[in-house]
Amino acid sequence: MRQSKNCLWLSAITVLAMFLFAGSTRADNWELIKTPVDDNISGVWFVNPDTGFVVTSSGKVLRTDNGGRIWTLLRFPGNMPLEDVSFINGDTGIVCGRHGAILLTFDGGATWSDRSLRDTLPWLLSTIMLDSKTALVVGWARDAKDRSKGLLLRSTDFGRSWDQLPDLGRGYGELFYRAGSPVCFQSWGRLHYSRDLGATWQDRKTIDGKPGRAIAFYGTFGVIVGNQGMGAYTHDGGNSWTSISLDESVQYTSVALLSADIGYVAGSTGMLQKTIDGGKTWKAEKIPQPIDILDLCLIGNKLYAVGSDGGIIRGTVK
Repeated sequence: MRQSKNCLWLSAITVLAMFLFAGSTRADNWELIKTPVDDNISGVWFVNPDTGFVVTSSGKVLRTDNGGRIWTLLRFPGNMPLEDVSFINGDTGIVCGRHGAILLTFDGGATWSDRSLRDTLPWLLSTIMLDSKTALVVGWARDAKDRSKGLLLRSTDFGRSWDQLPDLGRGYGELFYRAGSPVCFQSWGRLHYSRDLGATWQDRKTIDGKPGRAIAFYGTFGVIVGNQGMGAYTHDGGNSWTSISLDESVQYTSVALLSADIGYVAGSTGMLQKTIDGGKTWKAEKIPQPIDILDLCLIGNKLYAVGSDGGIIRGTVK
């Protein structure tokens, strides 16, 4: 997750969103949005407060042009499980997924160009567009001895061709990028970051022992989370990390930071927690339905949490 992990016209189905309101701690207001799908929503991205996209585990792509009130199911080739989505504007975007799936659109999702890898074994977990030409994809594959390895791909011609970058570690997590800051992701015990849009990479140590899944920064404040309650925060840009006491039964998947003090982490069993003191303490939010949250997207003061059974939860955060 990511924020970047800042999260299409041809309509097959349109459904009016149904809103259920519920109060939450710290005066955040959460509502459940119904969508025309019932499979897992695995990735979400908004290019502005009105226009957003989601992808699902059965290979569907949906678009909204009114801030999530109505979602349109787009025509999309194939039924490969999708994991992530990223758009640079309302027209130009990329999705990725299992079996080496990479598809591009230049017309808001009306048509798609298939740039999938020839090797169908890689599981591509996260993608991000850094500018109108540069995009990154991370995931995992197998080496010659059938061992799991990280996979990092970069394109400078908007996905028409891809270069595989050197293996930086194992257990790659989601990409994160905020304009003006390095692009980054984590592997097992390492934070990888690039100041030149992914051309070269540096790394720093984070915390060991559990696989990380997601990372986000707001200035020098950063949070990482992962499986088995893995979590840590930094206030010096990643030079040093302090472990967070999180629920070890939860698989944490996503992070979103609103300011240098306020942030959210989310994961399985409907877990959505908030900090207002820069990561030192966390309190559970009361949400309308306990979906397994697979991704977060923060746009303005709206936070979208997506996950199991076609669920989207939206909050006005502060």
